[in-house]
Amino acid sequence: PIKKSESIKIYFGMNSSQIDGASKNVLTGLVERIASIGNVVVTVTGYVQPTKVNPNEQSLSLNRARAVIAELKGAGIQATFIAKAGGSAPKNAPSSRYALVEVVSK
Repeated sequence: PIKKSESIKIYFGMNSSQIDGASKNVLTGLVERIASIGNVVVTVTGYVQPTKVNPNEQSLSLNRARAVIAELKGAGIQATFIAKAGGSAPKNAPSSRYALVEVVSK
């Protein structure tokens, strides 16, 4: 179970805010841990892989955060949800396409 806080990363394909099967499995585990403690704040910050030309980095990063929140809500999680657009991640690599999910118990 989540004690005071936990964070995980959910990864995405290039220019996508679709959650793939592997990431859904990670979220399923998180849902089980959240359900066991109840009263939490979930902050999800989306990031994109930095490129020379990416006109939608804020939009895509926010859409990634919203996709994770929609998945959690769809699984029945009752929480205070906060979606943030982190924009470009610090590193230019495929691993930079993610949403950081931070869960803190109230």
